[in-house]
Amino acid sequence: MIKRAKLSIAAIAAVALAIPINAAQSPSLQSIYGTWQNEAKTGWIKISDCENRTPCGKMTRVSLKPGVSKLDIHNPNSSLRKRPLVGIRLLWGFQRDRNRWTSGKIYNPQNGKTYRATLEAIGNGKLKVRGCVGPFCRSQIWTRAQ
Repeated sequence: MIKRAKLSIAAIAAVALAIPINAAQSPSLQSIYGTWQNEAKTGWIKISDCENRTPCGKMTRVSLKPGVSKLDIHNPNSSLRKRPLVGIRLLWGFQRDRNRWTSGKIYNPQNGKTYRATLEAIGNGKLKVRGCVGPFCRSQIWTRAQ
């Protein structure tokens, strides 16, 4: 009887210890914090905590063709059109929803528009970034910067 109890406790402990290991390896639960390169490989975005344990993303580097402006020239606010792209906030306002971040905003400096956004770590150093306007959405896969 005592051997059975010890065996049951050992089995329960093994299962309990296995759950966090599997959860940590799940791509959907991976941290999205860090620096990411956009799909076009023209921008590097650092995602960090916004003070309230939600992600914010700022442009840390741009790599554009010569002659292409590195200023926020498409911003709808004319007083912001001369600010450099490096340092601007591109992502904010997210809420955790199971395996992803939802209800956020993403600013697109290529057209000066802001969209609803979701973020989801999909494994192998990839981040799915989805922007929506109304029912129409577009996704990009960002890669963790080395």
